[in-house]
Amino acid sequence: MLWAVRSFDDLSKRELYEVLKLRSDVFVVEQGSPYADVDGLDDQSWHLLGRKHGELVAYARWYEAESRVWLGRIVLHSTHRGGGRGRVLISRALEAIGSREVWIRAQLALSDYYQTLGWSAAGPVYDDHGVDHQVMRRPPAD
Repeated sequence: MLWAVRSFDDLSKRELYEVLKLRSDVFVVEQGSPYADVDGLDDQSWHLLGRKHGELVAYARWYEAESRVWLGRIVLHSTHRGGGRGRVLISRALEAIGSREVWIRAQLALSDYYQTLGWSAAGPVYDDHGVDHQVMRRPPAD
């Protein structure tokens, strides 16, 4: 897989379209959760794009808010799940972020998975457009 990190201003129009399509295909259509994916944070974010044979199949973004680094919109195309690819995606994002504490708003169904990657619960469960979520934090890497 080929990886690239881009600021919002460095995303081409085609890349932005591919990002929004992948996120919509998974979060809105596949998971059946109609919510405002375009949330006003993309222009403040760094974007990690993973391509296989030229197709965008992996993506994550991070931004700083509330004096914290927030990692989110972690997504793999349905044809590229399994085989540790999610771990690779998250590892690449954490590598790009550097040795910092990182926060996520995890889907509750994935909280056990995120715990295996070093995150721990840091708040109560809450509903986000019909999907239970939980704030989690990961201490800085050594």
